[in-house]
Amino acid sequence: MKRYLSEKALNNLLVFLWIGFLFFAPWSLAGAQAFLAGTVIVGILNIFLYKRKLLLHPLSLCVFAYLTSYFISSLLASNRCDSIRSFANEWMVLAILSGIATRWTEKRRRFALYLLFVILSIVSVYAAWQFFSGVDLYRARMLEPAGSFFIATGVFGQHLTFGTMYMMLALFAFGIFASEGRFSFPSGILATVSVVVSFARSAWLGFVAGIVSLAFCKKRKVAFLFFILFLVAVLIFLFPSLRERVMDLHFGEVAVESRITLLRTAFNMFKAHPFFGIGAGNFSTYFDEFYAGGVYDNTCHPHNDYLNILASGGIFTFVPFISIFILFFVLILRRMKSSEGLDEGIALGSLSAVVGFLVASFFQCNWTDAEVGEFVVFLLGFALSGGER
Repeated sequence: MKRYLSEKALNNLLVFLWIGFLFFAPWSLAGAQAFLAGTVIVGILNIFLYKRKLLLHPLSLCVFAYLTSYFISSLLASNRCDSIRSFANEWMVLAILSGIATRWTEKRRRFALYLLFVILSIVSVYAAWQFFSGVDLYRARMLEPAGSFFIATGVFGQHLTFGTMYMMLALFAFGIFASEGRFSFPSGILATVSVVVSFARSAWLGFVAGIVSLAFCKKRKVAFLFFILFLVAVLIFLFPSLRERVMDLHFGEVAVESRITLLRTAFNMFKAHPFFGIGAGNFSTYFDEFYAGGVYDNTCHPHNDYLNILASGGIFTFVPFISIFILFFVLILRRMKSSEGLDEGIALGSLSAVVGFLVASFFQCNWTDAEVGEFVVFLLGFALSGGER
């Protein structure tokens, strides 16, 4: 097979597929997933033919442990067929390996980032227009009103998905800007506006955490980075509907009470099945059995990634899941010390975006949201990828 599929040809195909993914990621789930699936297939083929050592990479071992334990939990579930079908959505985690295996030239890397920032800028301008007009042209519908304005969703179907996705894109852009890439600054500002007009409070909290991590890692830019936070605060308090969204965050609010009920119910599931959980996709199925009592507005998930994984996969799935991110931080901090320019910016931007994702995930199930989860796995692999020899 090596005779027809050289390492260079496979790598060129991987780069093409990743560029295609970045073109679609800010606006089309179907397009992004098609290209991401391609990276998994080609990446695994490349690893087995030419880079088998990557199978023993610490991050690869964590990914395999996570998938193995989660699959076992699905096999042990009482409705194993449904649970296995739900587990199948975890295939995208394998894209981390494909990302690490990809080698980029400086020219191709810059082109991919330019393309990403152009697309996200266009969608961000559209979202700002939605905030004032209340019209979603992409889906031919009216948006949910919030006072005199409207909750923007961009081209996604849900404002929380949109807010979290563009929170990561904004932090990624600011990380590159803080190190080298001035070209990413306008896109970062536009994506920040998208985060604000999404009304997604979990994304707001993640954005603050990501900016703080940037300031901690890039101390020369502290004043500028905290100016970004000041800009966000001004935008929020400038519009009454946004300001009310912040002020309404208290324990008497129905949404908050509902989240507490869902968290308690998820914890009951974990206590009853601590090792392998109840199986992937079974939160709604077992909700009544473990219902903790109180107000709730849905039973699809507990609005917390960590408790969701503990409940569905148990501690044996949760540990490798968390280990993926711990190892990523260890590896990316090492890379930042030995890199400069665009490489440092990508590492810094990826770190801050992942921090934002992890903080936002305390208040929302972002990992199970395909648009968000697939961009996280891209960041984990892309930031640790190498240049061509």
